[in-house]
Amino acid sequence: MVQGLFRHQLASLEAMHKAENRCTNFGALRGGILGDAPGLGKTITMLAMIVSTAGMRVRNPTEFWDEEAVQRGWESLRLNDAADEDIAKCLIPINRWVRNKLKKKSPGYRAYIELQNYVIPSYRDDRLQSLSNFAHHVRRVMRP
Repeated sequence: MVQGLFRHQLASLEAMHKAENRCTNFGALRGGILGDAPGLGKTITMLAMIVSTAGMRVRNPTEFWDEEAVQRGWESLRLNDAADEDIAKCLIPINRWVRNKLKKKSPGYRAYIELQNYVIPSYRDDRLQSLSNFAHHVRRVMRP
């Protein structure tokens, strides 16, 4: 004997689909709470939700940043002496950990030293003209 979902379960399923796909803005809240009374089939409703969305890709949020503003911020960071000092201070514990925990001939140690030599302030030369240049370099150097 095969039965479908009850009307209230179908209504909940429809509401959950709408809540999951309503907004694609980054950080927008999605989902919700299924708060039916005991015995009304919350488990079955959730299983129906899982089955009905199996294999579907989540809609990616739209980009929320202004690329020009990010670039201006990066440029300000590169040219700010106070930021240089703050970044150098923040790197001290990482530097200590690497030097104390990794073997000097290990790939991780060598990658860190190369990265450190490249990114330690100041960033005033042409190596890191944009944040994307910096991100690309970090990914390349830290690749296993």
